Amino acid sequence: MAALVPQQSPGSSASIPTERRAARVCINLREDTHDDLRAIALEEGRSLSNLCAHLLEQMLEQLKGSR
Repeated sequence: MAALVPQQSPGSSASIPTERRAARVCINLREDTHDDLRAIALEEGRSLSNLCAHLLEQMLEQLKGSR
């Protein structure tokens, strides 16, 4: 598994707590999965990337809680 490297924009502060920094990730999805996620994102009034980040964060919290 590749390590996530926080992306800092020019002029960003190094004092931002680690848990608040954003990192980019690229994944490939089946077209029907993409279409379903896009529909949910539109329903919820959020971007597809924001929905994906939200879902991944929720799943990680569930996984951490089940250990």
